[in-house]
Amino acid sequence: MIDVGKIKYEKKIAIIYNPKAGRKNSIKEKICKRLTENKIEFEFLETKGFMDAVNIVENLPIDDYSAIVSVGGDGTSHEVINGLFYRKD
Repeated sequence: MIDVGKIKYEKKIAIIYNPKAGRKNSIKEKICKRLTENKIEFEFLETKGFMDAVNIVENLPIDDYSAIVSVGGDGTSHEVINGLFYRKD
């Protein structure tokens, strides 16, 4: 387990979130609670359909974030990685 108290983020975390993935067990609420408890700023960027994660990451002002986190299934992770490859920078 990561000791989040030892990690310092200068900027917020971008969370690419697919609400349709998984078992619908309120993972978003758990993430919000844990990050808020640890005073880590974050922003959820929710996908709505196919290729949304690619487009979000490709056009994300990446310098505004300390990290990009993928929350969903393997398809969401795949799209996030491809979005990074499509970036011009």
